[in-house]
Amino acid sequence: VLVVLAVSSYLAWKPGVTPVEWTKPALPTPVRLWDTPEKVPESIGTLESGILHLNPDSGAYHDETAARDVIFRGKLRMNPNAVLPFMNVRVKQGATGSREYALTLTGGMFQLLLNDPPSSKVLGTWPPPRSYGPDEFLPLELHAIGDTFTVKADGKILGTVQNDEWRGTGKVGIWNKRGSQWRDMEVVSMDGTGAAAPAPSIVTPQAVALPNWTPPAPAVTAGTEWTNL
Repeated sequence: VLVVLAVSSYLAWKPGVTPVEWTKPALPTPVRLWDTPEKVPESIGTLESGILHLNPDSGAYHDETAARDVIFRGKLRMNPNAVLPFMNVRVKQGATGSREYALTLTGGMFQLLLNDPPSSKVLGTWPPPRSYGPDEFLPLELHAIGDTFTVKADGKILGTVQNDEWRGTGKVGIWNKRGSQWRDMEVVSMDGTGAAAPAPSIVTPQAVALPNWTPPAPAVTAGTEWTNL
């Protein structure tokens, strides 16, 4: 028995939505901090050959760039006399201290802290990328975007942590117990930039029925029996 199968119709699928290509926006222009003598009052330290020397138990804060989401960059001299140098973001100063996220170097390790007086919480601890000489300046970055905090040193990511305990707007600043030296400090405010990429468009397929296709009738030869399914 010879069997002939014919397909009467079929479905073809085509996208119903065309995805829109996302282009990463350019970052805002960085604001240079404490890079000229008039920006460095004697109460916080001195500027010598472009290097900021902080006074003991002193810090520098920048009110004009207060924001929630920022990229804070600078170079820290890795001299062994520096004690507890800090880079701080979302600084909200109060009578009993500052609420802030703070990156510090202590005991040869970097720590990211949430300071919320009278308590302080360690969010992450990482070693430096390598050993540094006392005259080397280590490039540091602290990214605070929403609830995500990323620490970079020498262009390498040391770690990323999530924390939602302090979402307020605040200043950036540096502080030390004594002996810290800084240069090339700058801040990029990311507020309102849509720092995260938008969610990709969802492509919904649509069924499209095409006209029925009728196969041609087969030629019948005498003595051949056809069975249609």
